[in-house]
This record gives sequence, C-alpha cells and structure tokens, in this order.
Amino acid sequence: MPKLTKRLVEELKPKTHDYRVWDDKTSGFGVRVKPSGALAYFVSYRNKGKKVRRFTIGRSEEITPMEARKKAIQFLAQVSLGHDPMAIALETAEVTTFGDLASEYLQRKGSEKVIKEDARILEKDVLPTLGDIPVEKVQRRTVVILIDKIRDRGSPVMANRCGGLVKRIYSFGISRGVIEENPARDIKSTRERSRDRVLTDKEIAVFWDRVDDLPYSTHLKSALKLILVTGQRPGEVIGAEWDDFDFENGVWNIPGEKTKNRLSHSVPLSSLAEEIIRDIPRHDGSRFLFPAKRGKSINDSKHMHVSAMAHAIGLHREIFGKKSWSPHDLRRTAATGLASLGISRLVVSKILNHKDRAVTGIYDRFAYETEKRQALEAWAQKIVEITEGRKGIVIPLMK
Repeated sequence: MPKLTKRLVEELKPKTHDYRVWDDKTSGFGVRVKPSGALAYFVSYRNKGKKVRRFTIGRSEEITPMEARKKAIQFLAQVSLGHDPMAIALETAEVTTFGDLASEYLQRKGSEKVIKEDARILEKDVLPTLGDIPVEKVQRRTVVILIDKIRDRGSPVMANRCGGLVKRIYSFGISRGVIEENPARDIKSTRERSRDRVLTDKEIAVFWDRVDDLPYSTHLKSALKLILVTGQRPGEVIGAEWDDFDFENGVWNIPGEKTKNRLSHSVPLSSLAEEIIRDIPRHDGSRFLFPAKRGKSINDSKHMHVSAMAHAIGLHREIFGKKSWSPHDLRRTAATGLASLGISRLVVSKILNHKDRAVTGIYDRFAYETEKRQALEAWAQKIVEITEGRKGIVIPLMK
C-alpha cells in the first residue's frame, strides 16, 4: 500500500467498478475511485459495536491528501477515546437536500447487503434526479415522473424498487424529525412481470427483421443482436472492448472485473457473432465496441449504458409487437434456445458463465471450449433458420 500523495492520486485511473487505495502511513485512511473518475478521501474504523464504518472526508478537488490525512488522524483519535464521530456528525448535521437525507438513511443499522444495494439504486437512478433538491421541496409529481421514466425504459421491477426506496427514506426522515410529509406515500407500485420472458421463434424473427428500424445508432442495434447470439449479460456486451477479442482464434475473452460473478470468461464466437462485430463502426479514439454518445458526438472514454437499450425498446415497443421484453430477456431466450437444441445444462451454464460453487467449478471454468463453440454455432444457425427461413449446416454436438 503506497503513501497517498498528490501525484499518486492524480495518476489513479477509473475502472469499471469502485475501488479503494489505502494509505500506508495512516491505518484506515484511503481514497475511493469511482467509474466516473470521481475521487473521495475516506477513513474506515470500527465503532463500539465492532461494525466497520467509513466516513467520507472530502473530494480530491476540495482537499489535498495531506489535509485529508490530518483530518483522518483527528477522526481516529476520537475513535480511540471511545467516541463515534460519524454518529455524532449525523445527529448534529442539518439535512438540507434529498441527497443529505439519503446519506443519513444509508448509515442506519441493517443488513450490509441491503444497504449496499440501496446505495447502488440511489446512485444509479434516484440521486441524479432528486439528489440536489431541498428535501422539503420534492413533490409527489417529481417522484411519479422519476418512476415512470424508469418503467418506460422497460424496467418495472427497478421502478418499484426506486419508488419504495424513496418512500422509506422519507419515512426515515419523518421518524428523525427532519421532514413532516412523505411525497411518495400514496404512490402505487407498478405491475411486475415475472422474470421468465422468452421470445418465441416468431418474435425472434420480428426482432431481427425490425431492430434496424429503430431510430438509434448501429452500435445499439448491434449490441441487442449480440446479446441474443452470444447469450451474454447486457452489461458485459455493452462494456466489451476491442482488445477483449481474439479474432484469430474466434474468442471473446471477458475479464473478471467485467463479469457479474467476477470470474474471467471466454465466449467462442460463432460465424454470426463475428459477422455482427465486423459490421460495427469502429471509432479510433474509443476502446469500446459500443461507445457512449454525448449529444451527437461520441464519448470515447465511456461505453453505452444498458438503460439506453432498455429505453429504446420500451419507447418503440410497437415495432416488435404487443408483448414487451427487455435486453436481459434476449439472454434468457438464448439460454432457452440452446437447451431446446439438446445442449446439456452444464454446457449452457458454462456459456452463460453461471457461478459454480463447487471446488471443481473454480478449476474448469475455462474447460468445455469445444462444446461451447459447437453449441453457440448451432444456436447461431438456428437464428439464421428462424430469421431467413433456411437451414444451416448441421454440426454434431458434444454433450
């Protein structure tokens, strides 16, 4: 662990996930780096209940490493005397914005897993809209518009989670005497569909035929196709980088830091997958297959967001038929399609990169490459058969 200096902090680069760099001079002091590139100094400690807590000292643009370290030392000195400075700060702080109240809410007692998920939902979907609004100024209509926006992008479950979380935060604020009214109190949950949606062959044909009619970039439409053809998670597809692909051997290597289960994953590329990738316009300044857009220009430093695909599908649902579906449903359709071809559950699981809790699963996650390749090629040919009405060459499968 290095000593945090101004130069070291300035050289820290963002990754696809949050990470922390600890200072080797002051125990518990460090800096957190977000995917957006934002950096914040913090101090970690254990309160009287032996629970680990982290207190944000300040953002890197507001305070130097030396000043932050000094504050951390002062903070830890209070802890050594048996005090909990963070709890004291929360009790005396004047809550002014929804973001302030949400921050106080996250410091409550409860399951670490639940609190972490609440923080993720807040950062992704709620705070960008409500964070800077004075807590007493948030109107019911504002919350309704937020929830509708999330639902309209094809995420009814997340819409309900956000609505429920806002409601709980305001209930917490009322119990602490911060606010008198809960603007989310009477907002009804939207109906959730079960997470078992699989596109029929006819729907696959309609999707393939009409996806190019969407008034969006080739990148977005190619990403949707690639989810169906490879069966990979939407987030892993849109986060793909050109350097992840070994075209000579026809393999897409997904690093562990990009996968849901943090396990490196290899995806054999079918001929159809390679055809889709070859047709994707490449931007010299971007390492991503699917770079983000900022207005009419390309943002080379970021990739497209999953919500962009979900939003496009939700906004133009009539193009594909009456029944709605999401990008993740394309992955589920691929899994079901592979199984319908007689592919073993084990091979399908390997293709989907489902976590194997068995010890052997740790060692053989790179195995079954031949079986995976044959299975994905067979699935690609099935898609061609469905979408073009012709049968491809039959490849014998290893089960």
